Amino acid sequence: TWAGKSLRYDATLPYTLFSSAQDLLDASSSTFFDIIFMDIYYFEIYGHVLQVHTTCGVYPYRASLSDVISVLNGAHFAQPHKSFYVNLVYIDHLNARRLFLTTGTKIPIASLRKNEFMQAFQSFLRSK
Repeated sequence: TWAGKSLRYDATLPYTLFSSAQDLLDASSSTFFDIIFMDIYYFEIYGHVLQVHTTCGVYPYRASLSDVISVLNGAHFAQPHKSFYVNLVYIDHLNARRLFLTTGTKIPIASLRKNEFMQAFQSFLRSK
């Protein structure tokens, strides 16, 4: 199950962490700490840097959103917009144009991604 997996974050080299999708998986090292997938609210691409928004703060990475999506494929995440990948667990409510997380964060839903996102969210709700 994905719930026990985590991202590997190097506090000394946050912009050089991911060289491949495999590097996103859990690892142990004295300079690394784990970000549990369940603790991630969403991923956001901002200025060519991946921002990981978590229960403990925001962590920058120099990685692609497609790398994250390939690792979390099948987990409780979906992409409502080209710049966001959201943990469906934290969605409080949504409307036709945006979703609202339990944190109060508003995330846009792109018209081109709306149908696919809504299908993923409905599937998630049925699985609960």
